[in-house]
Amino acid sequence: MFAVLLLVPVLAAAEGVEKAQTAEPPPPPARVSPSVPESPREGVSGSTTIGALQQADVPSEVSGIVETYHFDVGQLVKKGQVVAEISKKDYTLAVEQGNARVEALEIKLGITEEKLKLAQDLLSNEWGTRRILVEAKENVAIVRLELTQAKKELELARWALSACVVKAPFTGYMAVRYKKPYESVNRLEKLFLLLDTSKVYAAANIAESELPKYKIGAEAVFKDRSGKDYVGTVHKIAPIINPQSHTARIYILIDNPDGILKAGMTGHTRLK
Repeated sequence: MFAVLLLVPVLAAAEGVEKAQTAEPPPPPARVSPSVPESPREGVSGSTTIGALQQADVPSEVSGIVETYHFDVGQLVKKGQVVAEISKKDYTLAVEQGNARVEALEIKLGITEEKLKLAQDLLSNEWGTRRILVEAKENVAIVRLELTQAKKELELARWALSACVVKAPFTGYMAVRYKKPYESVNRLEKLFLLLDTSKVYAAANIAESELPKYKIGAEAVFKDRSGKDYVGTVHKIAPIINPQSHTARIYILIDNPDGILKAGMTGHTRLK
């Protein structure tokens, strides 16, 4: 009986070894092919992105504190309208000081010119000396130079004061306000982004094989993600081909008077 009990585990172990030897080998690992960029379908661009015809990050031409904005994001701004204002306190003071200096030097110049005339009269009557005349001429020349410099500084101060009022360089929509009221801004630091979307560019990637069909002035259609079509004309064609995607970039100019097309919208393009 004891021998039988010992034999059972031995037989079980042998049976397990036999199953392990006869088991099917594991399947080979799956091979993953490298992804290849999808080429545009015939006659249709791979991707198209809408961009503004004109846009500008409008900077502040002077340093100071942003006092106020007159337009909020999304509002239409017409060319020449005041968009933002920088605090004028320091620049107003600089103009006042410049005016005072110019006035003082004009008075000083008048006095030195009178002294020069007197020195000339005295010398002509042999009552004066040439040295006095030369000194009088030097004084007039010095004051004239000082006055010229003061006028230039005053002109610069007046320009800086006027630059505190920041106007729209063209008609467009306020897209971004980079600063908040009462924040400081440095000279030439961005204040706001202005977009002119009365016309937009549809920048499309066209297959190299389809490129000969696209000519400057040809009508093309931009289809947005909702399926709506917008007709425009081919305005520019990039002179290079992307060697990886085998596409070229073209730009279709589309009238957008109602502002329906927004910068950043995507879709596809085809010839009409």
